[in-house]
Amino acid sequence: MPESPSPARSDLAASSPVLGAASLLAAAATFPLTGVAASRLGDSLSSAQISFLWCAASTLLLGGLYRAVGARILPRSPFLTLLRGLAGAATVLLFFESLRHVSLATSTALYFSHPVWVALFSFLAGKDRPRLVEIAAILVAVAGVVAVVDPIFGDPGLGELLALLSGAAGAAGTLCVRELRGRGESSATIAMGFFVVGSVVFAVPTFAAIRVPDAGDLLPLGLLVAAGTVANLAYAFGYRFVRAPTGGVIQTTEVVFAFGWGMLLLGQEPTTPTILGGAAIVASAAGLVFAAARARTPTGREG
Repeated sequence: MPESPSPARSDLAASSPVLGAASLLAAAATFPLTGVAASRLGDSLSSAQISFLWCAASTLLLGGLYRAVGARILPRSPFLTLLRGLAGAATVLLFFESLRHVSLATSTALYFSHPVWVALFSFLAGKDRPRLVEIAAILVAVAGVVAVVDPIFGDPGLGELLALLSGAAGAAGTLCVRELRGRGESSATIAMGFFVVGSVVFAVPTFAAIRVPDAGDLLPLGLLVAAGTVANLAYAFGYRFVRAPTGGVIQTTEVVFAFGWGMLLLGQEPTTPTILGGAAIVASAAGLVFAAARARTPTGREG
């Protein structure tokens, strides 16, 4: 006779989606703090040096943790893992560099155009046929990007371009992750692949112009590593209990938290076009996530 589940186990199973959603929300709130730290470090370290320190520290911390719990970290598809790592490295470098020119709110809003890039890349590669709802979502995102860049009344330039390219690189990384997960790679392997590749790539410019961080850099460096590590672990944990479409929508709240952290810690007041454009981009990203989920089910309903 099978053992009846204990009340504690039943309560845990029932609360798992809530726990997962809370974990993803906490990750969304924490991850923009890496941008705050990078902004603080921008006057003393290059974007490549900041990226190296984050990737190298994460390699050591997460690598030790994954080894301790027995998680597999050696990739089964090394070439695709390398491509994902290069795309991730480009994403980080472009995003951190954009923060030297525009606010955290603007950079984050434009970076979150990456679901639109994913859809466009998929369409161009012939893997997906665009549907009306996806075309509408892309047009909304384009309008949002135009609002954030504010080409008429604002002063668009290098920072906005770098943030958009960061979103495009992030989309390339997302497509690699999809393929890797389809080949059976674990989230631990994919994360470690990114951090190891990033450490190697950024080591060259870092040691070519090596600079030892001074005492004033230690606090933002600690924030950079801590926020990035906690957010990555929280995202990995949360997605164990929450369906990918739901998680994707929760993840877009990073834009909201970036606006808040930028105002609170950096004194950056977002402009009205940035707020409206960011809202349009988030709405578009959420729409594309749900459209992709409906396309994977025969009835268009969540399973």
